[in-house]
Amino acid sequence: MAKTKAKKSTTLRKKKGKSIVVKIVVLIIAALFILSMVLGLVIPYLGPRVPSVPAASEATAASETTEEVNPVEVLETMIKDLEEKVKGDPDNLELLGRLGNLYSLAGKWDEAIRTYLHILEMDPNNNAVQTNLGTAYFSKGDLQKAIETYLDVLERDPDNNAVRTNLGTAYFYQGEVEKAIETYLEVLKRDPDFERAVFNLAFVYDTTGDYDKAIEYYQKFLAMTQDEKAKEFVEERVEEIKQKKESQ
Repeated sequence: MAKTKAKKSTTLRKKKGKSIVVKIVVLIIAALFILSMVLGLVIPYLGPRVPSVPAASEATAASETTEEVNPVEVLETMIKDLEEKVKGDPDNLELLGRLGNLYSLAGKWDEAIRTYLHILEMDPNNNAVQTNLGTAYFSKGDLQKAIETYLDVLERDPDNNAVRTNLGTAYFYQGEVEKAIETYLEVLKRDPDFERAVFNLAFVYDTTGDYDKAIEYYQKFLAMTQDEKAKEFVEERVEEIKQKKESQ
């Protein structure tokens, strides 16, 4: 009887442990989503998108079935496990790509950059990896290298509006506001419904005091987005701008 109870208890702990790990993976994905939308700003969309996380199975394999799980520890364990795999197969592009993305998720930009550069030595025309490299440079604060990297991608893939939007954002943070505006407008010329560019353009006009254009593009954004939190932010900001204009 005691053995049966102990066995059931162990099974329950394992199930609970797996459930916690799945929750942790969800939290990691949510954190990644927030990073990709915010990148240190209290607004959505402006920053480049960070690479995607590995499959949930990797996180499950990397974690014990303990009841208390630290998301940071789970991520570090996933990185260490993948580093060991890469040591045994150092030219495996898939493993290296996943490792670079994990480094990015952990904010280990130097390691991510080194990994992406290693991949590009073997696969120089990999646009996805070069885009991730640009985002790593951007996140590290090396804006000039980010710009150069995004431009390299666009030479091969001029219709990549996500990368062109990232380029505009890098220009903005580098203080080249006119170039940022031109770049976002070029994106919208190619795709008038590219949501991130619409929001970013509105935000740039807002920060430079061109409130009429800011309101115009904020309203376009409101008409297309399904993001309720973004809607709330933009509606409040539009109201603030209107009040500011009335008081002038």
